[in-house]
Amino acid sequence: MIALAFLPLVRIAFRDLAAYMVPIASRIDWKNEIASAGYPAFAIFGSAAIVPWFLPLSIPVFVAVAGLFVCTWFSQGRKWLIYFLVTIFMLELSGQIDIKRVLFLTPWLFLAMGLAACSKASRHPWLASCAIATIVVSGWVGITSGNHYATADLNEPWEKVAKVVAQDARNGATIISENPSFFFYLDYQLGLESYTEAAPGTYLGDAVYRSHGFKVLESTDPQLRAENRSGKVILVIGSADNEDLQSAIALNGELRAHCIGLGQYRAAPDPAAAMKIQFTKAAPVLAYRTDVTWYDCLN
Repeated sequence: MIALAFLPLVRIAFRDLAAYMVPIASRIDWKNEIASAGYPAFAIFGSAAIVPWFLPLSIPVFVAVAGLFVCTWFSQGRKWLIYFLVTIFMLELSGQIDIKRVLFLTPWLFLAMGLAACSKASRHPWLASCAIATIVVSGWVGITSGNHYATADLNEPWEKVAKVVAQDARNGATIISENPSFFFYLDYQLGLESYTEAAPGTYLGDAVYRSHGFKVLESTDPQLRAENRSGKVILVIGSADNEDLQSAIALNGELRAHCIGLGQYRAAPDPAAAMKIQFTKAAPVLAYRTDVTWYDCLN
């Protein structure tokens, strides 16, 4: 009955998939595709605590995963492994693959791995068990050391930044950003948490901030025309959608050209910045995932 209930959505799903694939067919970047699909797949096994290019930990993971796949194929877990791989492939085709979505598929993978290691019908249970142990140990080595994370998400000090910037906002400064995490902490620092439940996102909107005496804008806001920039301006740049991030980077260039820089705070350097520049040429890359600049824009 559940399958029948979803049948009307199948046509819509295939239509959306076709709409996504047609525009990219003529401009597909294989390096970008391999990187965007390969890292989430690797992170399932090695965890985000291991960067694929740190070979002392990534090579054992790669070898163990290859051996585990072979063991799983010759066990009762084969069909669950196929389900997992097909769904990953569909996510990639639809352009929706990332670690958050892939994690929902791990029960199929864990079931396949468990059958390969514990089922009496498995041809190589001992090899599968050793492969799983290698993956687990490598992941925990990366977590314990804390020096081999592929992203700096856990090190982004947005709460600290919001606490400092909130004081500037109370003193009349214009706050500009595009980062959802920063807005989340800023809302609480400004005492606006009661508005967060009804807001569509962490940015509450210019009207809400203005009603409390604050000037907080997104980097794409049309109010940011040159003639409207005056006084102290604080630009907070962090990870965001490509279009929003490009707007913030462009705005930073304009502020540097027309305003006086008062100071800068950078944190959470991206360990994968060089790789992203090489493999994702169409997307903006931040050397630091937290970048705050104070400007004085004279009238």
